[in-house]
Parts: sequence; C-alpha cells; structure tokens
Amino acid sequence: MIQFHCPCCATLMIFPRTKMGTSFYCPRSGARLTVPDHARICHSEDWLERWTPWEMLVFITRLATGRKLRLLACGCCRLCGVADDLPELAALLQLTEHLADQEECRADLLAAHARVSRTERGPPGDAEGWLTQAGRAMVRCTMLSDARLAAGATFHHALHTHGTLRSATREKLRGLLFEIFGNPFTPVALEPACMAWQGGKVRTMAQQIYAERAFRELPILADALEEAGCEQAGLLAHLRAAQTHLRGCWALDLLLTLPAQTV
Repeated sequence: MIQFHCPCCATLMIFPRTKMGTSFYCPRSGARLTVPDHARICHSEDWLERWTPWEMLVFITRLATGRKLRLLACGCCRLCGVADDLPELAALLQLTEHLADQEECRADLLAAHARVSRTERGPPGDAEGWLTQAGRAMVRCTMLSDARLAAGATFHHALHTHGTLRSATREKLRGLLFEIFGNPFTPVALEPACMAWQGGKVRTMAQQIYAERAFRELPILADALEEAGCEQAGLLAHLRAAQTHLRGCWALDLLLTLPAQTV
C-alpha cells in the first residue's frame, strides 16, 4: 500500500501500489487528483506511531473483512459506553456482534434496526436524553449494510459526539484498533504443532471463550498456548494484557481460524 496527502486539504490517501497514475476525486476537498508515482510506501511505524486513529481506519478499511469492521464498530460503541446503562442498546450491540459472524442474516439486522428506533427518547434539552439519542445513533450505525460505512460512522460519532476529551478519546480508539487488528504489517504465524497439542485443546478453549465472551480467561489460554510450545511473545503478551478485550480480538481470532490439528 502507498500513501500521500491531498494538496488541498491534507487528507491522507491510501491506495494499492497498482493504482499509481490513477485519477480520482478527494472525498473531502473534491479536488481531482492523480495517485503520484512518488507516493510513500506504508510502513509499520506509520501504524504504530505516526497515523491518527482516523488515518489508521482509512488504511485498515482497505484490508479488513466486513466482519472485522462491523466488530470494530461495535467495539467503538462499547468504548464510548453508550449502552452501559441502557439494556436495550446493550442487547442490540450483542446481537450485531453475533450477526457479524453471520452477515447473511439481514432480516435479523433489519428487525434490530426497528427496535433501536423505538428506544425511548429523552425530553428536548435534557442532557441524559441527548446522550441516549447519541448512543442510539451510534448503535444504529453498526447496523449499516456496508461494514466499511458502519466503522467510519461510529468512529465519526466517537470523535465528534462523545469526544469531549479528544486526546483521551483518540488514545482509546487507537487502542481499539490495536485490539482488533494488532499490527497488520507484522502478521503472526504459529507452528502447527501448537494447535495440534492435546488434540486441539487450544482451539477448543478459544472457541469457548469466544462463544461465552469469557475474555477474562484469555491469560489462561495464553498459559495453555505457551505450554503447547508457542514462542510468539507478542501474541502471548496480548492475551495476558490487562485491558478490555472484545469480539474481534486479533489474537483470539488467529487461534480460531488456524486448523486445530495437523493432517
């Protein structure tokens, strides 16, 4: 992937290298641009240190699956605490997370959309009612049919509606992106023997944690993985990290997608 900034508005643009010389319109300034031949290649340091959370999102939407982007949108809502005291919104978030694994269930998604629209509104001018309305809008964004739009819309809400403490919000969003995607420039590979250990015990534990949302047990999973012979320090450290883990966690997803046993 390559990167450059729009000369009119400084918006970061990211394209595959095959798009060099291609013309397009900047979505922000409307200027007609051409992907320059001298555009800089994206590096790990950009993801870890240089890019803002929004620029990280621009990059990852070109690589991520719809499932990961929808789970990112749900994680963004949880990050902002929009459903902490609203059981209806919390239930809808959990449903959307479930549907992220079953993108074909459009009827359930539309039914959920109707339910969130019926959430009780607060009186005009009431601060609590306004936050409820903002939370409902964020949750509704997670249900957009296009997962890329869902992720972008919830990020926009987080930065502009719930971003009273902007610097703190940006750091939380950066942490959320690390939680869901890790470092896309340095993919982690596991030895097949680790997943075949004790008849696929690691994968079985990962499936149970994912299904029950028992993320507090991730350190136990890390211990089992290490006992199985895993030497990936970054993977083990993430599973043991004292942070909020969510559905879509890159380390857990890795263990869920690898085959349980060697053939």
